[in-house]
Parts: sequence; structure tokens; C-alpha cells
Amino acid sequence: MLDIVLYMLVTIASYFLFKRASGEMSLHKINLISMIFYKDLLLLAFSGLLLFKLGVNYYRTFSIESINYSFWSIAYVMIALPGFMIIFSEKAMKTSLSKKLSTWAESPIALTMDRYDSANLLFWKIVTVVSFAATLYTYSIIGWTNPFLMAMSDNSQIMDLKEFRFQAKFGFSGFIYVKNIFAIFLSNISAYIIYAYARFYKQRGLKLWVYFALFNAALMATYAGEKASLIGLLIGYLFTEILVSGRIKKSILYGSVIMTVGYIALSYFLMSNDISLRLSGGIIGRILFGQIGGLCATFDLFPNYYDFLYGATLPEWMTQIFGINSVNKSLGLLLMTHYRAEAVASQSTGVMNSLFVSDAYANFGIFGILVAPILVGIMIVVILHHFLSIKNPVNAGIIGWYSINLSLNGGLIDMFVNPKIIVIVTLIGLAKIFRSIFK
Repeated sequence: MLDIVLYMLVTIASYFLFKRASGEMSLHKINLISMIFYKDLLLLAFSGLLLFKLGVNYYRTFSIESINYSFWSIAYVMIALPGFMIIFSEKAMKTSLSKKLSTWAESPIALTMDRYDSANLLFWKIVTVVSFAATLYTYSIIGWTNPFLMAMSDNSQIMDLKEFRFQAKFGFSGFIYVKNIFAIFLSNISAYIIYAYARFYKQRGLKLWVYFALFNAALMATYAGEKASLIGLLIGYLFTEILVSGRIKKSILYGSVIMTVGYIALSYFLMSNDISLRLSGGIIGRILFGQIGGLCATFDLFPNYYDFLYGATLPEWMTQIFGINSVNKSLGLLLMTHYRAEAVASQSTGVMNSLFVSDAYANFGIFGILVAPILVGIMIVVILHHFLSIKNPVNAGIIGWYSINLSLNGGLIDMFVNPKIIVIVTLIGLAKIFRSIFK
């Protein structure tokens, strides 16, 4: 009973802090900040940890101590993350994020397209075509096969399908940067920006580009059979729509939820012939416990089995600069190697990711947990303050992409040393050069 009371108190306090940080917690006006509360923290972390404390087991039994540490670390993040976002935004940036988001929502959208906007749109159309060429290249390498079509055509191919999914994602034999940057990343961000242009300006023929960009992005969202990627792509459109119009209709919101749940259920059935709803496994268990297993495992293993890493999971070029002995693998892969070494060696499994505090603790102990929400909160505030400065289709598309791709699950350093952010800055610079040609 005490665990439930603590869960409720932390959740309520966190809700009001996130409401002050974001200005809006309504689901049909959801934004990046409120999404962090609902999805990353409440649904994918805190609720599952409460069930762990109440005795529900999933696929692995963790020590009571590690479950308690995980519960309190997430409780701290739920309070500290929005708290430091509020402090940094109001004190350092001199303007609250909630006011920025409110001003953006109330700003009118342009009705006519000038030469500047036309050149910008042409640039992103070219980016979409380049991305589609990279998509065709990717499919030529993996054999012109889509995992979902494989599953729907013949359930007997399930074992081959699992191997195909792993090889498509981790064993790609072509130019990996063409796949990851030009095909996957550019297809997503260009799709949102093209959609935002179509919503800003009612230009003839622009809807065809929206469908083409969506088709391209969907091909790359499903190329490795990942259920979350296609869901994330479609949710990104909802965020972009909210950024353009200020809200989405409740009927569209509820319909999207029903379609998402149906899609997840169908995908699990096609991939495993299992549609169980039990907490200890199946769809619901995977959602509630899939991301927190890595956090509990981290507390189980560090420092009991392994010494703290002190930056050893940083990218190799960074470890060389600071003179750190690199482990040459992410924390998620290190954890999976400990529990399923044979599967990792045979390349038949992925990694064990978790919330960013998992990586922070494995590297720097309790100090890492205390500091990590501060750093993440500052990063989110800086990015939003920059792109919320002017309401235009490009900024709306970028924030739409960032809203769904800012995953708090994974490496802490990866959130800051992210090549995709560098690519966004490069694209903005190239677009500026391209526009200058039309002056």
C-alpha cells in the first residue's frame, strides 16, 4: 500500500511540474514536454516499476534492492527533470517554455508563399528525392524484402524473419551512413516538413508530395520489421499537426490510439503467433516492462559484478581524447552480453536499452543519476527555445521530428553527441545557401 501511495504522490507532483514546464497537459494538445511525462516516464518506466515492487515478474527476476533503486531513481527524474527545465528556462533563458509554446500556438500561419518559401520548399522536395534514392539503395542491399510482407504472406517464415530483421538492422552490408542518414533520417524529417508546408500553404500538387514523402518514410520505418518505428512515424505527424494548428481533433486522437493498439496487436500476432494480454508477458508486459529491465539490470550488475565505467561507453574518438579505456560497446549491448552472451555472439538478439539514468549510473554512480536530469533538461530547453522562435513549416517539421525522436531511452552521451543534430544544422545551412540563389 505504501508503494502505491508513493507512486501516486510522485505522479501528481510530477504532473503539475510538467504542466508548468509545458503549459499544456491535454492529450489533444500534447507537446514534446508533456509527451515525456506520459510516455517515457509514466507509461514506460514508473508504472512498470510499481508493478515490479508489487511482485509482478516479467522475463527476468531482479533483486528487491535493484528494483527499489530503480523506483527511486525514476521518481527523482520525474521531479528533477521538469523542475530544472522550469528553473533554467525562466532564469537563464528569461522566458518560460510554456509561454514560448503558447505564443507559437497562437501565432497565425501564413496564407501565401513568397519567393523565400518557394525556394525553401523546393530544397526539401530535393531532399525527399535524394532520400528516396537512398531508400531504393537500402532495399537493393537487403534483397527488396519487407518483413511485414514476409509475415503476412507466410507465418512459417517467422524464424527466418527474426534473422532477417537482425541482419537488416545490424548486419547491413552496404554503406551504413547512406541507410541511417539519407534513407532513415532524411525520409522522416523531410516528410514532416513537407506535411507542414502543405498545412501552411494550400498549394496545388503539394498533397502528392505529402503522400510520396509518407510512402518513402514508411518504407524505411518498416525495412527491419520494427513495430515502434512505424508507430513513431505516424505519431510524429500528429505532433506536426498540433504544431501547425494548435491541436488535433479528439476523434483523430482516439482513432489514432485505437489504430495504434490494433497495429501493435496484429504485429505481435504476425511475428510470434501470440496475442496474450497477461502482465508477465505478451503485449502489455512488453510495453510496461520492456524499457525498465535494463535499469534494474544496471543496478544489479554495477558495482556488484562490474566496476563503474567512468566514461568507457563514450564514443571511441572521445575516449581517446580524454585518455579513457573504451569498452567499444554501448551499455545496452554490455548488459545483453552478460545475460545472453551466446545470443549476442550468434547475432540473434539486440540490446537491453533503458532510461538515460541507467547509462548515467553505470558510468558515474549516484552522482550520474543526480546530474543527468539537469543536463537533459537544459538540452531540451535550449533546443525548444531555438526552434520555437519563428513559426514556419521547417521549424514545425523539425520540432515534430524531435518530439518523437527525443528518446530518453539509451545512452546519456548519445543524446548530446548526436550526428542527426549535426545533419539538421547542416541542412538548415544548405537551405540558406540554396535560397540565396533565388534572391
